[in-house]
Amino acid sequence: MNAILFRSYSTIHITPERSSSYASFETNQKVASYRSLINNVIRTFRPKRFVMTLMADEGGLLEMKENPLTDSAAAARIVVPNNNNNN
Repeated sequence: MNAILFRSYSTIHITPERSSSYASFETNQKVASYRSLINNVIRTFRPKRFVMTLMADEGGLLEMKENPLTDSAAAARIVVPNNNNNN
């Protein structure tokens, strides 16, 4: 699924597999804090494991009010709700 809003885009790709599914979310959306965006993506997909990659140039990093990758472990912890009782 692709979405465009002004100069921003968002792309979601999902490959469901029985043994191991894959989902990705990509955007070039400029926001001061990515914490809410990251939490919303994690809550939506509810992965057992995930990898996050943040790409930005120096100017983009300077515009960010906070870096979601450098907080303390306790503050940066993202809790993935488990609604599946089979685990």
